[in-house]
Amino acid sequence: MKERTNLWMKKSAFALALLMALMMGLAGCDKGEQKTPDTTAATQAQVQNAAQVSIAITCKSAAENMDKVPANKKEFVPENGIIFSKENVSIQSGETAFEFIKKVCSENNIQMDYAEGMIYVKSLGNLNEKDCGAESGWMYKVNGESPSVGVDQYTLKDGDKVEFFYILTYAEAM
Repeated sequence: MKERTNLWMKKSAFALALLMALMMGLAGCDKGEQKTPDTTAATQAQVQNAAQVSIAITCKSAAENMDKVPANKKEFVPENGIIFSKENVSIQSGETAFEFIKKVCSENNIQMDYAEGMIYVKSLGNLNEKDCGAESGWMYKVNGESPSVGVDQYTLKDGDKVEFFYILTYAEAM
């Protein structure tokens, strides 16, 4: 009888330990589910915290000197010289000025052409390099200054103000 009591106690203790382990495991799973982040809220926070820049594509020099713009290009030169302008455009980490202008033009149906190899912008908004003279073409500035590197090598950062502008002479680039 004593053996039966010991066996029963051992089985009861084992069953109780097993039941406690099972309950603790389930409780842990429940807590884990409560801690799972809301992916929608996380995504919204990422978008709100994404780096943003402003962009302007201008041809003010051409607009001020319409006599130098070929007749077949005049329709592409807005009176105010602003082809496109937008603030708070999101950028990806590590995005270059070149990747950015390509994206902006694609998303906004703005014509763009560029030279490969030593990359530079040849045409924006149907206004091409050399349309308005041998020295005319596209340049870019970031935060009001001309970077010392090519458009494909300048990495943008949050708050940058990017401008692609059309010049008639090299002197305008200085």
